[in-house]
Amino acid sequence: MKLGLTPSPETSAGNRNVPADQASYVALGPGDTLDGRFRLVETINQGGMATVFKAEDLQRDHQTVVIKVPLMKYASGVGTWSRQEREEEMGLRLDHPYILKFIPVDGHHRYYVVTEYLTGYTLAEHLKTLGRLPEAEAISIVRRICEALRYLHEEGVVHYDLKPANIMLCADGSIRLIDFGLAQPVETSRFHLRGPAPPMGTVAYVSPEQIQRKRGRPSADIYSLGGMLYEMLT
Repeated sequence: MKLGLTPSPETSAGNRNVPADQASYVALGPGDTLDGRFRLVETINQGGMATVFKAEDLQRDHQTVVIKVPLMKYASGVGTWSRQEREEEMGLRLDHPYILKFIPVDGHHRYYVVTEYLTGYTLAEHLKTLGRLPEAEAISIVRRICEALRYLHEEGVVHYDLKPANIMLCADGSIRLIDFGLAQPVETSRFHLRGPAPPMGTVAYVSPEQIQRKRGRPSADIYSLGGMLYEMLT
């Protein structure tokens, strides 16, 4: 994962400890301290709905973590809260070596999720460099993704945004399935469904189930994985 990419236009310039009573509406940037606990070090990436920061956890021996904060224009929306609450709820109950680890935080004063920090690069970056993978390597990667998906679906969660950009190939040789922003409960799950139907995800990997806005279909992830395997081999 390459750090220090395009800075967020929302970022601030100073080193601020953002007070709890202001944290719900000020823009954040490198140098700020969120909720008195997380010092934002640098911007990793900014997507269409959130900014991702590398940060230090001041309460846990300056452990390096990743914080995803919704863009200001979405931060106050009910849909954002429901999506963020669902992502954190799902993430915290998942425990598998190939799935991104979420870090619990008490007393949120704004919307954000905290996860482990990983070194390495995404499968998308790997494919961009090599163009096509050797068959043995592709099968090895897919086998581990299948293990992660089997666990995920047994736990009542569908990822719904499976693509090479959401697979981290870590420096220690392991992999992680990341970004649960579009994740949905399996249809029979005990999770309570909130908000509108999920977005379709990334067009190149989207399944017929997602196009039809059907909730919680594990087959959607399997379809996306098939597309990824085809891409890896060809």
